[in-house]
Amino acid sequence: MHASEQSLEQKSFAQLRPLKISSEMLAVLACTLVVALAHASQGISLWLYGYCLVAGVACLLTCKARTTRHLWLTGMLHLCACTACLGSVAVAIGTPVFWFLPIGLVLSLPVSAMHAHPGHALSTGAAIWATLFAVVQPDFGRQLDLVLALVLITGSLLVATLVCSTFSKTRKDVFDLQYQLHDHRGATSPAVQGGEG
Repeated sequence: MHASEQSLEQKSFAQLRPLKISSEMLAVLACTLVVALAHASQGISLWLYGYCLVAGVACLLTCKARTTRHLWLTGMLHLCACTACLGSVAVAIGTPVFWFLPIGLVLSLPVSAMHAHPGHALSTGAAIWATLFAVVQPDFGRQLDLVLALVLITGSLLVATLVCSTFSKTRKDVFDLQYQLHDHRGATSPAVQGGEG
């Protein structure tokens, strides 16, 4: 059983790694473009490119990852850097509350299917929202606005965890079927060969 679980981890890693690398490269390019456009139009600080650099380094670390745990950790670093970048741009251009929820939802929900374990998706989503709160420090004005935002954030974390759990179960079911098929073929091959003899 342990061997099959290890094989499942390896197969999950092989499936997720290319997807994470391509999505992280796209996110780095998107953040770089956002900073460039904001700097050209409003002259925001060039230091914000530092977040893009950190996200790029995290992407390189993802390329060197060897386990799903490594993918989770490098992905979390990458997403937190992108979150800090976009949140800082929102603050710099003077519309942090307007962009607060869109940034968090765009960065936390799509990647939920790119994790091997639901706990990875939940912790990554929590890290994204925590980073966004720390950078933007939004002032919602009314207590109701804050409550509704927290409800939406909680919902997004639950959805991300559910999506990851569903994809993880699907990968496991497919792997189990392939494993059983392989065992069945291995068990029938000697009998077939004996019958032919």
